[in-house]
Amino acid sequence: MICRQECNTPHLHHNIKINQKFIPKKSKKKWKPTKKFKVNYQIRIPEVFVISDNGEKLGVMDTKVAIAKAQEKGLDLVEVSPLGNPPVCKFTDFGQFQYSKSKKQKEQKKKKVEIKGIRLSFKIGKHDIDFRVKQAEKFLKQGDKVKIELNLKGREKAHKDLAQDVIRNFIKAIENETIAEQELKAQGGRLSTIIKSK
Repeated sequence: MICRQECNTPHLHHNIKINQKFIPKKSKKKWKPTKKFKVNYQIRIPEVFVISDNGEKLGVMDTKVAIAKAQEKGLDLVEVSPLGNPPVCKFTDFGQFQYSKSKKQKEQKKKKVEIKGIRLSFKIGKHDIDFRVKQAEKFLKQGDKVKIELNLKGREKAHKDLAQDVIRNFIKAIENETIAEQELKAQGGRLSTIIKSK
């Protein structure tokens, strides 16, 4: 039946446009994927380049055959380089492989070397020299490199040879045995060198 009655209240069979406030959905936080190594039957590609557990290159091999050979040795087939053509896989114990990778990552973080700066002056006093020597020794013991700088001002620029002696005597005062990673050089009114522990 068609409704012909005029009414103030809407009926369900009327087409009514309702203004609704649009509320955007909160975007989910994007997490960076961690590097995951494929192992055994997770490797879906038909052929792989195989390296044995002792580092010998066995060449291109059918993936299923490679898995079987790894399992005969009591090992796993682990994809170590997925970007290879074909991908490179290795016979290894997957548990030990993961542990070794984790250990290397931790060691790399520990070995992050920084360059610490020490500033000297042309007329630096003994007390300041001693203080900066202790700073340099501390940095070197931590495994960091030390950049030594000396800025010359005005008439001091005419005495670069004496400024070089200040830096050389400073390095001699350091107890740690050091070697120069960057030789002493002069650029304008600035002299600098980078040293590290032997």
